[in-house]
Amino acid sequence: MWAPDDYVEADLLGVTEDGAIRAGADPAAYAALQIPNDPERSGPRFEGTLTEFQASHGGTEFAKEFAKNLASTGKTPTAHESDFERQALDAQLHNLVRKCAACGKACGFTTTHCNGCNAELPQETVRTDNIFMSFVYGIAKGDRFPYNIAVRLQTRELLVFDDPLALSACHFCAIPTSCWAADWRLLLRAPMEGLALLTKLEEAAWSCMEEQFLTNEAWCARNLRGAPPTDATSRAALRSHVVCGCNFPPSQFQLHLQFFLMPWLPSHYKAFTAGVSLSHRRWFPLEYIKGLLGLNQPMAVELDTSLDEIFAVFDAQLSYDNAFEQEIARVAASHKALANWRPADFAAALDGDAVVQGSMPEGQTAKGLLEADKKLLHSSGPVKTYYKFARTDRVPEFGKGGYRGLV
Repeated sequence: MWAPDDYVEADLLGVTEDGAIRAGADPAAYAALQIPNDPERSGPRFEGTLTEFQASHGGTEFAKEFAKNLASTGKTPTAHESDFERQALDAQLHNLVRKCAACGKACGFTTTHCNGCNAELPQETVRTDNIFMSFVYGIAKGDRFPYNIAVRLQTRELLVFDDPLALSACHFCAIPTSCWAADWRLLLRAPMEGLALLTKLEEAAWSCMEEQFLTNEAWCARNLRGAPPTDATSRAALRSHVVCGCNFPPSQFQLHLQFFLMPWLPSHYKAFTAGVSLSHRRWFPLEYIKGLLGLNQPMAVELDTSLDEIFAVFDAQLSYDNAFEQEIARVAASHKALANWRPADFAAALDGDAVVQGSMPEGQTAKGLLEADKKLLHSSGPVKTYYKFARTDRVPEFGKGGYRGLV
């Protein structure tokens, strides 16, 4: 029987002293700890693919809605206005990314190495389906798989769901559904509205974490070092170990708040120590973004506005480099404080494709072992469904006319 004194801190980090990744997690230790999600089951609002949705709505349904709204003011849409509607929808439905040839993951268009498998990425960029906006519009599927999700919370303004590419055992994405903002920079157009929006997403994600995960003593005992939280005060103390922020460039062009609790999954801790996860000038901590918005200095940001332009305006008041360094140190300390990856729960330790401790299950590969661990160790809800408040009109772009803030 395991007892706390059996292991020292370094044994529990998820990697060996030499940096090999603990792998081959014992299903008996973790399978029963999947935290259920119980959203209202909803079907897709649009039964086809994103391409079919765009062909239908870009040319007819949304354009008709636009014309109807304009007619209520006594006007009719010009050809230019109708074309703008089609282009606006196209912008919302696609991402510009570098796609990993090794694992297929869509990565930010400035990224050099895949943040899924660390393979070197091609230089060229490609367009991909914006899956997060597919959630917003209730689109059934893409060309390869359905666009349904493990919902944790849904309202008419926002959606919180389990991140299928989780970095820790409890990892959410929170997105607005009342507006479209390709990434966090665009919130600088209307800083106070942007701050309110981010705060709303943050509090929604925390409520899911606190109510659905941190009240489960068995889950906490297995995944977190220390005594499980038993009251609101001890649960609130764990909020200091949450990693929260946004990537730029994102892999999905809809503002999404990454919200996950330490510790890292073993393979992602290795990636973090190598500088692949939460990389400089791609990861933007929530406190930094909120700090910029709190200065209340609007900036006319467009999709092609560079980070250097933003830093030139704000760095004298709030340094990104300083904020990033402080965040990386905080995250490292939180992982070490909470990591509870007991060596006895893993069959092997891997250095690349080589087994340096334990043994590889027969017929398994190192890559397959790590992929199986990610699925087992992430406590994703089993119920996949569609957003029940799927939009029937084109959502307005943040900071551009039609968006009126939170209701």
